[in-house]
Amino acid sequence: MNINSLQEKLSSALPDTPVTLRIGDLESQPGFHLTEIKLAGITSLDCGANRRDWREVSLQMLDANGGAPMTAGKLAGILRKGVAALPQITDLPVSIEFSPGNSGLQTLHIDDVRQEDEQAVVSLSPARALCKPAAEAPMQPSLATTGCCGSSHASSTACCG
Repeated sequence: MNINSLQEKLSSALPDTPVTLRIGDLESQPGFHLTEIKLAGITSLDCGANRRDWREVSLQMLDANGGAPMTAGKLAGILRKGVAALPQITDLPVSIEFSPGNSGLQTLHIDDVRQEDEQAVVSLSPARALCKPAAEAPMQPSLATTGCCGSSHASSTACCG
């Protein structure tokens, strides 16, 4: 999901609809707030010895009990201000940094945003490690048989050795 998609889904709810972040059966406190909109440029070398350059956005949330609940209108408004200040973030992948009770901050993917029992629920799931060459294999037939750890590729790059 990107910022535009998240903003659209939040804007489809009534502005005063409370927002809840949900990871499995754990939920945010009503007073959580968005502490940062981060834009990161990343350069890496993957396990197939390929240089990768990309940018991603993360939203850091502080779980806080007390204060006014975060609403769909308020969160969408904060995201609009973020886009105004950082226009390049609109179409980039977005993740959420959050932990119920602020214990053990996690990087989470946004699975869905939906209206549920008079609240907007943002369903989250833990981020997973990804082998980019293997994930791209269906798009690149040459990697379909070798992946990053296939016999011919592994012997030439020792990525899995």
